[in-house]
Order: sequence, then structure tokens, then C-alpha cells
Amino acid sequence: MTPPGFADAVPLDGYTWWYLDVLDPASGQGLVVIFLLGNVFSPRYARARKQNPADPLDFCAVNVALYGPVRAWAMTEHPPAAVVRDAGQLTLGASTLTWDGDDLVARLSERTAPFPGRIAGEVRLRPTARPGLHHRLDAAGLHHWWPVAPVATAEVTLQRPDVRFTGLAYHDMNHGAGPLEQSFRAWDWARASHAEATEVVYDAVERDGPAPRFGARFGADGSVTPVDPAEVTPLPRGRWGVQGQARAAGPVTVRAVLEDTPFYTRSWLEGPAGHAMHESLDLDRFDRGWVRFLLPFRMRGGFG
Repeated sequence: MTPPGFADAVPLDGYTWWYLDVLDPASGQGLVVIFLLGNVFSPRYARARKQNPADPLDFCAVNVALYGPVRAWAMTEHPPAAVVRDAGQLTLGASTLTWDGDDLVARLSERTAPFPGRIAGEVRLRPTARPGLHHRLDAAGLHHWWPVAPVATAEVTLQRPDVRFTGLAYHDMNHGAGPLEQSFRAWDWARASHAEATEVVYDAVERDGPAPRFGARFGADGSVTPVDPAEVTPLPRGRWGVQGQARAAGPVTVRAVLEDTPFYTRSWLEGPAGHAMHESLDLDRFDRGWVRFLLPFRMRGGFG
């Protein structure tokens, strides 16, 4: 699946993931949806890569996380037979990601884990600006990022659970030609939005030293302005020990900790650039055997 105006933008080799999120400060609800061709967090994918070159289409997954007063979480891996893609649509199992004109539509039908339940409904993301920007995340050029719709709004209409909300939204794509943990030791990423602009900051540490920090302000008018926030706010250490930090032009507060895992934290922040989705990823921890052992307990497999 290729965004309108991004013809032939994404290579066919390696993994690719499509990410979208939406935050509604009024209701306190948030949602993250990720479609992964090559589930970078799959122990099965990791084992296969160590033995020989692995086809990412053999290790696809859908991750849906609903946060707030109503919460639900799903991560389902799918076999190649459950994957259908063309220029306008990506289907993984019973869920689809489709470009409907200028709108990106996620139609979700997922079973939750580790406790049984359902996430079913639709997310319609409407881009305000599509800058057409491409950025290389590492010095070797193995990992790439496309902020497809950094300034957007979205309507979330779920039947299961029964949740409806709207909010400021964001959509990007990532592509990699190798395992994340071989290129990076850690990173902090955030997108902070208000109605007129979204600021995105990538603060990565490569295996052979710090990667150049990337920051940009995407305007609703389509403008792109470099930013490099100087003020660093250490975030509360997760209960598993993951330590993150946020860069902003002023004070940052934590509205909610959304995910707290042995190698990853996700938080809803508030700061001078607006409400922010923030993630800290510790790939040294991710590469440890005991962490990989725990991962399947939050995943469902569609292989049976």
C-alpha cells in the first residue's frame, strides 16, 4: 500500500510498518494502530533472521492499543496467506488499511490479548497536510521514515468496545533493511500536536554512536521547519527500569503512562507544542533472552 503522491516510495525488501495515532484530551481517550509487514518485535521473526534471510511477509502483525477510561489491547501475528496488499489497500487477517480518496481508513477486527475480547470498528484519518518528506534514520541508510500525514484529525468509531471520539491525529511509515537492535541501542520519539502544527523529534543512539537528532515542525499549510528543542526533561523511570527523556521548548508533564514494558514505554505528554505521544525504546533490553521469552504472552498467532 502506497500513500497518494508516494508512488514507489517504499522498497519491497525488509520490514515496513504503517503507524497512526489519535489523542482526544476532552475524553482522555487515545488510540494507536500499527500494521507491520515484518513484525520487528516478533521472537519468531528474530529466530528466522538468525538462521537465514527471512521474508517479512511471513511475519506480519496488527497491533491496536486503546487507552483512556476504556482500554483494550491486541497484537496478532498472521501467516502469509492472510496478507493481501495492493497500491490502495493492505489487509492483514480481518483488518484492513485503505486509502479512501485523501482519507486513511483503518477497519479493525481484532481479538485482544492476554485476556479474550474484541476490538472492532473504524478509524478515519483526514490529513491536513502531507509534506512528502523522507528521512534516513541511521548513518548506514538501513532505516527510513516517511511522515505521511503529520498534521491530521481522526474519527474513531468502535463497536467493540463501544467507544467514539475525535482528536488530533498523526500517520507515518517506517522501513528497515535490517533488525532495529543491530543498528540502534535506543531512541526517544515524540509527536506533539495542536490544530495548526505538529512537531516531531527523533533522538536516537546508534550502535556506533549518537545518530544526528532530527526535529521538524510540520505546519497545517504544508510548511516544514527544522526544530531542535534544547530543553531535556527526564521522564519517570518505568517499573521495569526503562528511562526515557523528552525534548521540548519548555516544561513537559506526563498526563498518562500508556505502556510500561521491559524494553519500551509509551506516554501521553503535555508541553509547549501541544499534546504529545512519546515513546522510549531500549533495544539493548529488547535483545535479551528473558525479554524475548515474555513477548509471546501479549501476542496472538493466526497460524493455526
